[in-house]
Amino acid sequence: MISLNATIIVQIINLLVLIAILNRIMFRPLKSMLAKRNEAVQGGLAEAKAATEKASGRKDEYTHNRNKGRADIHKRLHALREETEEKATKLISETQDKAREDYRVFVDKVEAEMVKAREEIKAEAEAVARSMASLVLGREVS
Repeated sequence: MISLNATIIVQIINLLVLIAILNRIMFRPLKSMLAKRNEAVQGGLAEAKAATEKASGRKDEYTHNRNKGRADIHKRLHALREETEEKATKLISETQDKAREDYRVFVDKVEAEMVKAREEIKAEAEAVARSMASLVLGREVS
């Protein structure tokens, strides 16, 4: 059996003194170091969270600006396309009008030349007819 004597009391006191010394020399600095480390980790996590939120905000802003830029580009392209179509339509219309006018001028010129040619042919035909009549009648016909 275990006998209880005075050495047990000395050993309990020795254990309590050892715990007090270890607490002062080892456990307090270790706790302090762990607390500082925990604070540093928490600070790093807070900074990372703030940086993540900032990056997310910038990403959202970038996406918004990109979409806005794309919409502006599409508007400009649409406006340029419409302007180009209007110019093309106007140019086609002007070209058609010019072609019609040139056609009219050409037709008028041909008709004038035809009238002139008819008059010349008529005059020649009358001259030939007089000449034939003069030969047939033997005298000059007026």
